[in-house]
Formats: sequence, C-alpha cells, structure tokens
Amino acid sequence: MSVEHLPDEEPQAPAITVNPGEILRAEREAQNLSIAQVAEGLRLSRRMVEHLEAGEFDRLPGDTFSRGYVRAYARLLLLDPARLVQEFDRFRGIKTRERQVSGIGRVQHPPRATRQLMRWSSIVIVLVLLVLALLWWQEKRNLAPPAPVSELPERLIEEVQVDAMTLPEAVSPVRSPAIELLERDAAGQAASNSADAEVLATEPASDAEPAINAPAEVEPVAAANGLRMRFRDSCWLQVSAPGGQVLHSALMQAGQSLELAHSGPLDLVIGAVNAVESIEFQGQPVDLSATSQSGVARLRLGQ
Repeated sequence: MSVEHLPDEEPQAPAITVNPGEILRAEREAQNLSIAQVAEGLRLSRRMVEHLEAGEFDRLPGDTFSRGYVRAYARLLLLDPARLVQEFDRFRGIKTRERQVSGIGRVQHPPRATRQLMRWSSIVIVLVLLVLALLWWQEKRNLAPPAPVSELPERLIEEVQVDAMTLPEAVSPVRSPAIELLERDAAGQAASNSADAEVLATEPASDAEPAINAPAEVEPVAAANGLRMRFRDSCWLQVSAPGGQVLHSALMQAGQSLELAHSGPLDLVIGAVNAVESIEFQGQPVDLSATSQSGVARLRLGQ
C-alpha cells in the first residue's frame, strides 16, 4: 500500500504594508507641487502635510482624522482615494473600518426647504413679539391718568409781533380831547335849553319878539386839525405824543375809524400796515407805500 505524500503548502508571505504618505509625496513631486501649495489646498499646516508624507500618523489628531487627510490629499492629486485609504488601514493595522467621515472641505448644508422653514419661523416670531409689544403699550397708555387740560380763552387774538416792543397786556380806554369837548358842549347845550324854557314860561308870549335861536350843533372836531384813520382789518394801533404820552392804544377792528384832534407831531405804531384803509393828518393824506405792507410800521407825523 503506497502512501501518497501531499506537497506541503507553501506558507503565505506576509502582506507588504506601504506607507500611503510616500505614494502621495511621489505623486506631488511628479506634479511639481510644493508642500506649501498642498497645505493651502488642504487647508492644513505645512508640518501636518510633512507628517502625512513621512507616515508619522501618531503626531496627527487620531486615525479618523488621518484617514480623512489621506483621502483629501489623494483627491487633490487626482488619485484613487479608496485605494490609499485601504493602504492607510493596512499600514496602521486597522481591521475594523471606522465610521466614514466627510472629507475636508465638504460641509453638508441644510436642505433648501429647511432653510425656508427657519426663515419663516423667524419672521413669525418677530411679528408675534411686535404685536405683544404693541398690546402692552396700548394697555399702559389706557391705564395712564389723563393729562390736565389747560383752560383756553374763549377767543384767541392773533398775536402781532411788533419788532422788539412788548405790547401792554391790558389797555385802559383813553378819552381823546375831541370826545371830552363834545361831551362838555352837549352838557352846556342842555343847560342853555333848560334856562330858555324857564324864561319862556315866566314871560308872556309875544309875536313881535324874535324867536330865540337854538345853539348850533357842535360838530366833531374836524380831522383837518388832527389824525383820521380808517381800517379794513384788525390791527393794533398806538398813538403817542413825542414826549411819550400815549394818546390812543387799542386793537382796531375792520370797519372802525379813529379821529384824534392834536395840533402837534404824533408817533404812530401800526401792527399791520395792510389793515389800514386810509390815513390823514392835518387834512393831508399820508402815503404808506414806502412802508412794509405786511409788517409793523413806525411813523412820525407832523415833523
């Protein structure tokens, strides 16, 4: 009985491990690229690129990151990243593949629908905050006590700015000499009429006796001896003598007129020249065309 001797199986040679960094360095030099250019393309420091090419992966921050650097380096040089990653695993003795990580420079952005949803959510939140702020402001305003209302005068008179002169707050009526003269003449006429009536009652009537002439009516002092003014609109007027004595000071209304008997010069302050319809002094008209038709006029008449 023959015994067959089977040939002994040849022992398998151990797998040869290749430093993937040397492959990357050789390809870099073949493409005439410098370490600085590769570092800039990978966004790494030059020292980390040197560690990759020298196979000093212990000086890098872990195998996971080192594998990512090898894959990114291979893509930069247009090599097969899967083959170089396998060489890296053999070189490092890694039998179980770790969870694959994204390469450097590949940042996954959220989908467009998610971005729009976040944008609209932010707008809605801002609108809600604005509405709440408005409601709070209205509630605070309703709870606040009402501000005291100052009493307004029944009639507001338009203020007339008279240069730098301050107008008097209350002006007492000034009786002009012409008005006083008329009152005295009227009183004298009444007394004369009463005396004549008593004489007629005591003496017998006689047809031959001439009739007693009644005293002539006392006419207002003619404006030829003073000032005459007519107004078409409201206007403040002050008339004074050169010595400072105020003869007339009042707010004249539309349609009013002023007759003031005075033989000497007069100083006039007119609040609004365009409110004066006409003005005469000593029987002569006064020309106001040289004065401002919209502001205050200061005149001296009779000098």
